[in-house]
Amino acid sequence: MSDNTADPYTVREEEAHPPPTSLTGRLSYLGPSLIVTGAVIGSGELVLTTSLGAVAGWSLLWWLVLSCWCKSLVQAELARYTIVSGDTYLRAINRLPGRIWRISWPIWLGLIAYIPGTLGLGGIFGGTGEALSFLLSNMDIELNGVWCTGIVAVVVAGILSTGSYKWIETLMLPLVLLFTITTLICSIAMQFTEYQVSAGELLTGMTPDFSAFVAMAALALSAYGYTGTTSGDRSAYTYWAIEKGYPSFLGSNRDHPDWEKHARGWMKVL
Repeated sequence: MSDNTADPYTVREEEAHPPPTSLTGRLSYLGPSLIVTGAVIGSGELVLTTSLGAVAGWSLLWWLVLSCWCKSLVQAELARYTIVSGDTYLRAINRLPGRIWRISWPIWLGLIAYIPGTLGLGGIFGGTGEALSFLLSNMDIELNGVWCTGIVAVVVAGILSTGSYKWIETLMLPLVLLFTITTLICSIAMQFTEYQVSAGELLTGMTPDFSAFVAMAALALSAYGYTGTTSGDRSAYTYWAIEKGYPSFLGSNRDHPDWEKHARGWMKVL
């Protein structure tokens, strides 16, 4: 008998990768996390969270922390489902009961929400253009915000038109590191100014104050939505994980004794 009768798991052995166990090995698979980290820090987070802080002071810090925590839980579960099933986000959502014209109702909600979401991208481009104009003015280069916004739009369109996941991952790595380091430096430096944060203020902020929440419910819910539960962030992460190849690392034969072990291992990596 020919060798074509071999175990399918063995035939596709190149797709069944044991998960890395060392920190160095895991760092090489952080691509999707880096991309989504760079993507979610947009105008909504920067504007709404600072606006909420300006109005509520420290009283709703616990609310923002809760928002970020909920986001990590939902995102992790969706990523686990993607790894095990190989489904995209939209396919997974379309399995939910309740269909309108053969399509699950959350898909229709997402389509409706896509319109204001796309309009919101204009604010992100505009804010980036203004920031670029401000940066260039400090370098004695005068270019108004409109032209800078156009330049940003053209550059972004060029990057996306390549269709290269690896290129985007490589680009996002230094940007995320730079943003993170800058944020940490500013936070530490602020402690040596008149605006330093005391332990008492942090304790006050982490103590739930529902009266403050009720008084500013609209702004608080808006900030929660942008920092914790936007469907765009949730769905994008699953697609980046698929592009990275996570589902294929488990191998194709679910009956193989190592399949569950590989699945659990890759979930830990994620």
